[in-house]
Formats: sequence, structure tokens, C-alpha cells
Amino acid sequence: MCIGNELRSDDGIGLVICRELTRSIRENIDNVRVIECPYGLELCTDIVIEFKPDTILIIDAISANLEPGSIVFTCSLDEISDYTTISTHTIPINVIINYIKSYVSELKRVCLLGIQVKNTNLGDKISLEVKKSGEIIVSLLLRAFQQ
Repeated sequence: MCIGNELRSDDGIGLVICRELTRSIRENIDNVRVIECPYGLELCTDIVIEFKPDTILIIDAISANLEPGSIVFTCSLDEISDYTTISTHTIPINVIINYIKSYVSELKRVCLLGIQVKNTNLGDKISLEVKKSGEIIVSLLLRAFQQ
């Protein structure tokens, strides 16, 4: 699940990653579904519930006082709640995850892959540091999906 807002520079990295994954994933990888959530995680729950995944990977821009472009990965629900995702969410992530779990008994793991932003100004392009991290993530995920 890729979250972001293209109008707020680095906050759009989740959507960029999503679109690149969608373009690159071969049709025969049927156990992976890439979901673009530009308007918030809570508006994509129906797609997830229908797919019934055993793992959800949330990709989003974060603010964690790290170096711009730093990548954070966790599968701990407590840690996911600790990170401040940049995208505007009207409902906290842990509430959304618990909602999905109530419908998807197959769900065993929820992970966050966050990229530290440098800039979230309206109308600016994605910073070089964040863009490079996005490219690394796409490359790693494509290799993982094809195994």
C-alpha cells in the first residue's frame, strides 16, 4: 500500500514507488498486489480486504528527524504508530490495521517502509535524496517479489 501526496514534494515518494512497481511487476506475480492510496490508507481498506493478504507493506514518507532519504523498516505495530507519516491520515494507522485484521484472518504481518523527507513544500519536486531512496526500494522490492 503506497501512500502520498504529489503536491507536497517528498510526500509523493510513496506514489512514485507504487507506479514504478506497477509498471515493472510481471503479470504472473499473482501473490502481490500494489495499491496506490493517494487519499489516505483508510480509503483503500476495501481493496485489501478483498485481496485477503497475509502481509501488508505500507510505503510512505515519514518525519523521524533522520537524514533526508533515510529508510526505516519495521513490522512492529507499536513502532509503526511511533513514526509520523507525512501523508494526511484522518484515522490513525493502528486503527486502520485493526479494522483490516477484523476482516482478514489471513493477515499475519503489517510492516512500514518509510522514507525520511527533506522537503514537503507545495509544488516542489521530490528531493534528490528521497528520490534515490525510492529507486533503491523499487529495485529491492522487485527482486524480492520475483523470488
